[in-house]
Amino acid sequence: NNCMEFLQHVIYHASRGITRPVGYVLNIFEPGLQLLLFRAGYEVFERLAYYGISTNLILYLTTQLHQGTVTASNNVTNWVGTVWMTPILGAYIADAHLGRFWTFVISSIIYLM
Repeated sequence: NNCMEFLQHVIYHASRGITRPVGYVLNIFEPGLQLLLFRAGYEVFERLAYYGISTNLILYLTTQLHQGTVTASNNVTNWVGTVWMTPILGAYIADAHLGRFWTFVISSIIYLM
């Protein structure tokens, strides 16, 4: 994994007091750094989407769809449960069939659509 190799490289050199020269500009084309930045950005936007939807969903269901409070809260609970259970399904598909890389690529494409 390029990301882990990059972090191990940084930790190894930092633990020995090896620092970069003053004025060194971090090269975004270093091995693993692009993957690290992509994964970090992906996670940030995923969390923003989840918390943005979850905070407004009950209000949307009650005001726009005219659901009762009990029905709306039941739907929100079902949505939250589905959100937290789908990674288990993704882990099974990744481990048993596709592999980690292809599962991530396919799920990213689905997510971005």
